[in-house]
Amino acid sequence: MQIDKFRAPTLQQALDEVHKRWGPKAAILHVARETIPARLFGKSQDWIEVTARAPEEGTEQNRPAPAKTVSVEPEVSASAPVLEQISSLREALADCRNIMRQFERSQWAKSQVESKPLTHPLFDFMIEKGLSTEFALELLADWTTKTVSLDVAQCMDDLDRRLHRLQWKDLFPPDQGRCTLFFGLPGSGKTLLLIKVAARLCLARQESGSQAPGLGADRVMLVSADMSRPGPSHELALYSEILQIPLVHIFDLAELRAITQQAPSQRQILVDWNGISPYNPNSWQPLEMLKDYHPHPQMLLTASLASDLRNWRRFRERLGVLPLVGLALTQADLEHRLGKIWEAARGTNLPIALISTGKNVPGDFFEGGSFAFGKYFFSDYPPVFGENRA
Repeated sequence: MQIDKFRAPTLQQALDEVHKRWGPKAAILHVARETIPARLFGKSQDWIEVTARAPEEGTEQNRPAPAKTVSVEPEVSASAPVLEQISSLREALADCRNIMRQFERSQWAKSQVESKPLTHPLFDFMIEKGLSTEFALELLADWTTKTVSLDVAQCMDDLDRRLHRLQWKDLFPPDQGRCTLFFGLPGSGKTLLLIKVAARLCLARQESGSQAPGLGADRVMLVSADMSRPGPSHELALYSEILQIPLVHIFDLAELRAITQQAPSQRQILVDWNGISPYNPNSWQPLEMLKDYHPHPQMLLTASLASDLRNWRRFRERLGVLPLVGLALTQADLEHRLGKIWEAARGTNLPIALISTGKNVPGDFFEGGSFAFGKYFFSDYPPVFGENRA
């Protein structure tokens, strides 16, 4: 068995070399693209390397003869011109068959080359940042077809336009109270994010001058529904005393009805729900009834960037029945790949509402509408991209 490699500047030239040596019946084993680096004052050059195998000898002789079919037609003596025409037709069919095999092999080899993306520093950078290979190729193809020399500012603006985000005033309007429920996996940082949001609302009330410092009873109210662990309840009790805002413990979501009926119309009710499992439907069935307990309910899916978000991507249909408005991402300081923020929004099909980092209260979290994704994504990338893929 003879195996050899053929190199040429183009794929067709490499296949021609294979056919010159072994004919059209040679087997194509592998096709690869190789880039020879440029020498001094030179230019790099791409070569196609085709690994082929010589056709096996005696394949036609070792192949069993086809079964003979009995013809019911009467034998007709064919003249010499007819036999010559039949022979020429057989040769033409054999040539056509060889041409079709050669075309199919060239198309297969071409697909193998095109399926392997060309290396580009921007593509490698996006993969390191956490973007998926599919979306990184999509962005690179889109940006390189628009302009020959990539512009950093243009790419930053393009990413910001593609990312859906929520404004703070849409989540917590100052003239209308809402019931916002934070839910997610256990340990995803729901309680700490809820405390940061409550502190942000109280500080905004104090800055407006419409309320005395330290008094937020008519603006914010905390509701703890996570009674399975003592830690979150103790933490909420500590910060509710510091912020001087009321805290209520409930054991069932139905108890929200009495709380919302007695609360002022402008009060923001923040509910800390216990951790749920996406694989256990009983753990989040009560959440579907949230709209029955408050006139303006909304839910924020709280997910940690340091954990795996693929669980929620499989449950888009089930999430669609909940009054979900956005995605709250926590523990952003533990994940250096900024592209996971984008993949989380694409996977859950939800706009970004909040991005929390650190443990400082108040502070250390971004509002979705003011988060400049493109700016932070390209913060450590060179200002000039260099040559394009071509």
